[in-house]
Amino acid sequence: MASEATKTGSELERRVADAYRQMGARKVEHDVELAGNQVDVYVELETSGGLQHRIAIEAKDWSKPVGIDVVNGFAFIAGLLRSRGLIDEGILVSSSGFSKQARNAAKEHGIRLLESADLEAIASPARAAEQTRSPTPIDPLPPIKLPSGSNIPLAPNRTDMVSNRFMSVLTLWRVFVASPSDVLAEREQLKTIVEELNEEVAHLQRVHIELLDWREKVVPLMGRPQDVILRQLRLEETDLLILILWHRFGTPPGGKDPRTGRSYQSGVEKEFIMAYRLWKDTGRPQISVYRCTRNVDPKQVDSEQLTKLQKFLTGFGAGGEHEGLVQEYKSVEDFSIRIRCDLAKLLYAFARQSANTTL
Repeated sequence: MASEATKTGSELERRVADAYRQMGARKVEHDVELAGNQVDVYVELETSGGLQHRIAIEAKDWSKPVGIDVVNGFAFIAGLLRSRGLIDEGILVSSSGFSKQARNAAKEHGIRLLESADLEAIASPARAAEQTRSPTPIDPLPPIKLPSGSNIPLAPNRTDMVSNRFMSVLTLWRVFVASPSDVLAEREQLKTIVEELNEEVAHLQRVHIELLDWREKVVPLMGRPQDVILRQLRLEETDLLILILWHRFGTPPGGKDPRTGRSYQSGVEKEFIMAYRLWKDTGRPQISVYRCTRNVDPKQVDSEQLTKLQKFLTGFGAGGEHEGLVQEYKSVEDFSIRIRCDLAKLLYAFARQSANTTL
């Protein structure tokens, strides 16, 4: 395989092979030659319908994100092998992620992209199943893509399942996103990353991520806007709240905190307070906070907003009102890299917990 001067990729190839062995693959081979082309890892899986599914995998253990040229080159080889009936799917694995152009190209070519953090996710359902029952065939085919904005009914007992024609059931992982209006670019990136994880990784864990963004999920009804949003998104039934901040804190939503009698300073604050108290009482939703540190145009700075935000952030320190770790990031691209890695880890943990609960 092609590689950077200082990296052979052999360790990443081993991790890929191990992940698919744990997944239940009936054949896993290294450095296979197919139609004169070298394949880093060749995998054969059995689908739930008893059919054979053959995968050619190329692993890039690089120190920088894989670019569009690598994706296009691999897509050409994978297309050739598919046309000759030698494989059914091509997968590209990178230890350092992929550029935006590479991801777009992969979608066009039908190439699945995985990062090293996703490998544990591939193996986790099979590992959990081995602890509770004999292995069953695992379907490697992607699930039917749900329509944008579709709302899947939930059951309060957390056995929320979605059926499709390839997989038996998918457990729903509900992710609530909260932020002021100054981080819209980050929200769009988060939406894209969730779509990618659903297509590339989540279904292998029997999980579907539902991103709860009020802009797409909420029907406009009468009442105080914040209350309308919270009634429909049901914060008390979510698994993870992602809070994204920069230099604004948001506008007051109206109403007062029933415990303290203090007026809420912003809708974001109300959502966070509700989620934090739920987490303290029940252990969910988990809460991840991200703060942008990039420079702000002085003309855009609202001193009152910034003061409120800074006061809120002090509460995360030791001995504060809501002790916790805030992850700083420098740019939208930096946020994308961090949030994708963090979501993959949390997704794996959720899938493992769900498998242990439902199997």
